[in-house]
Parts: sequence; structure tokens; C-alpha cells
Amino acid sequence: MADPRLHVHADGAVSVVGRPDAVAQCLEHLRRTSAHFRALIPDEATDPLKVLAALPVTTKADFRGPLRVEAFEALDTHMFVSDRSSGSTSRPVLSLCRTGDDLAEQHATEAAFARVGLGPDDHFVCMDLGAAEIYDFYFRAARALGTPRCSFLHVTAEYARSVSPLLHLRPTVLLTVPTLLVRAWPHLVAQWPDAATCPVRSLIFMGEPMHPSFRKMVEETWGCRIFSFYGTTETGGLGTECGQADGVHFDPDHVLVTIADADHLDAHTVEGEGLFTTLRTHSQGVVKYRVGDRVRVSTAPCACGDPQPRLWHLERVHDAFVIAGEKFRYQAFREALQAVVPELHLFTVVVEESTDGPPTDRLTVVLPRTAEPHGDAIRDALTESIFELDALFRYGVLGLTLQFEDPSYFTGRKVPRVVDRRRYGADS
Repeated sequence: MADPRLHVHADGAVSVVGRPDAVAQCLEHLRRTSAHFRALIPDEATDPLKVLAALPVTTKADFRGPLRVEAFEALDTHMFVSDRSSGSTSRPVLSLCRTGDDLAEQHATEAAFARVGLGPDDHFVCMDLGAAEIYDFYFRAARALGTPRCSFLHVTAEYARSVSPLLHLRPTVLLTVPTLLVRAWPHLVAQWPDAATCPVRSLIFMGEPMHPSFRKMVEETWGCRIFSFYGTTETGGLGTECGQADGVHFDPDHVLVTIADADHLDAHTVEGEGLFTTLRTHSQGVVKYRVGDRVRVSTAPCACGDPQPRLWHLERVHDAFVIAGEKFRYQAFREALQAVVPELHLFTVVVEESTDGPPTDRLTVVLPRTAEPHGDAIRDALTESIFELDALFRYGVLGLTLQFEDPSYFTGRKVPRVVDRRRYGADS
């Protein structure tokens, strides 16, 4: 029997619906207040889910263009906050939010942090390469939960020196980005080698997935619980994982999740490209916003007892590319490379068109200098372990280059996984 919370649209997309009237109220508000959406939403619309299905996706160009102009005009003399997206996008976006919407978003973040157990006895520390003001929002949510101490630690490429203050701050709850933690890990574990010495009881990561083997190592070494926090600048935070570490619980009446090109795994679970509609924030509201993530959602019961649906971030949509009709995912490269270099976590796959010789594609894998001694094994793994790549190399459709770089190459906040520079590629 189909799950009533999974609404299947006529085009095959699937939306996780809480209250249909919340969708209706959101669409009516956008129709009344936004010229952009008024041109798309008919006056006589009666079924909000049919209207939702008929609306086009909201793109970053929409968000940067007409929606931002409308937001500035509507804000007028009202108090508002602004937030610029992080380095995960080549062109950051600016989000504008009136006080009421900001408080609604803060309430959702409070619920997410409450699930982690953040409270009056904690010292909450955010560790990042970015600007401190980004984290004021998270500190407000933490203080609303009674957390008295909140600190920001700015990390630079000089990891040993810049993470050393963390040893004196002694956080009980630490929020950071996985790739940053990977780089800082050797310096931190040298001082906190086990659960007896490490004060961190809960680690929250955001911005990207954490590799399962690294996650397991941190859990076993520090004895802490690890939670994923999922959200975007444009749509706000969805939520955090529960204690079972089996998906991010989210409120479908706060942000409505629609899955495009949905694959049905069972009666309760689908996966595909995630599109997000903000139901409670309207200053720069979006409908079916394309963030570029492939996700899985499920309404199946969770062992933790929380009845809210769950979301898993699987990969960036652009963490894959197509050559000669064959689709390759970053995860396949990771598995092939870690079979020969288990400690390898950071690398980038670059796809581009050859500028000399036959008109073929060229695959460049950018790796840390420490992996250079394994160059021959890495080359063999790429040309032999991934079946479809083997054929492309064998028939001259694809060329391969290994590029080894010093640590400074990987000092960005988030290392890009796949860069497609072909004329019609994702990054062209």
C-alpha cells in the first residue's frame, strides 16, 4: 500500500507532504507577494499539489536575480538579516530574511540541535575556515537551548597551529566540515588519542558527507556520537540525524522536499534529485529549489521513535559525469583508489576536452603529493578496476593523467569532487 505522505505527481516526481494546507498557504502567499511567482501560479488554482507539480524548478539564477530584487523591494524599511553561501559554489548566493522568517529558521535549527542533546551543560564550538559571523545564527539557536558557552575557532592552512586552541577550549559539542576535520585530525588525535582524553561527546558535521571509514575511526577513537546536519543557505537547515545515525529527520511543514526523477526503493522510500520548497520562510521564498544534491527520503519508521520523515544526502548531482553514454560517479573512483591507498580521502576528478591530438576527453585525477609513490598502482586501479573506464581507455576514447599536488592545493573549505570543464560540461 502506498504511503499517503509520499505524493506521486503526474510527471513521476514525489513530494513528502505534511499538511496540504501548509502548501496551499505558501503558494497563495507567493502569488500575492511575488511578481515572479504570480506569473506562474494561476488565480483559480484549487489543488496545491497539482500547482506545485506544474511549477518549474527555482534555479540559482532565479534566486540571484528576480527573487533577490523582489526581496530587497519588499524589505523596504524592515529589519532583516543576510547570509552569503559558503565556498561550495563557484558563485555564492545572497539570502535575505526578515526577522520573523529568521526566527522560524532558528526554531528549526533549535529542534535539530535539541536532537543532538545540546543543552545547558555544554560548550559549543564551531570550527571552520569561513567567517565567524556565519556561525552567529547557530550560536543563537544554541543559546536558546540554554547553552552558556559558544565559541568560534577560525582555522587556516597552518593546521597544527590554528587548531591548537581547541585543546584549551575543550568543547563538548563540536560543529565542523568533514574535509577540514580530516586535515586537522592528525594534530587533534595527537593530543586527544582516546575517549578518556577527548572532551567531545557529540560531533556535528555539515556541508558535505563524511566518509564512513573516517566516521568510524573518529567514533571509535574519541568515543563520541556523530551527527550530520543538512541544509542550505537558500532554504535553511532541514535537520540532524537522530541517535541511530540513520537519516536526517526533517519537518515537512517547514521545508517540503520533492524528489525529481524519483526511483522507488520500496513503499516508503525514494531517491533522486532533491528540490526544496520553503513553507515558512517567505522573504526570498523558493519553490522546488535546485540545490544540486541527489538524496534519498523515507517515511518508514525509525528505530529512534521520531515519526518525522528522514533524508540522506547521497552525492552532489555533479559528483558524476557522462562519457560516451556511460555515467561515472565519484564514489566509484573513491572505492577503486582506496582499494590501493586506504588512507586517501582527498582528491579531485577533472574531465576536459583534449586540446591537442584527436578530439578525445581527458581525465585528470588530482591527488595529494603523499600518494605519488603509489602512482603506478593508482593508474592500474583506474584503468582496470572500473569496468566502463577500462573500455574507454582501451579504445582511445579517454586519456588519463595523474596530477600530484602539495597540501596547499587542498586548503579550500570544500575540495571539489568532480570538475567537468568540457564545452557542455557541468562547470563550463
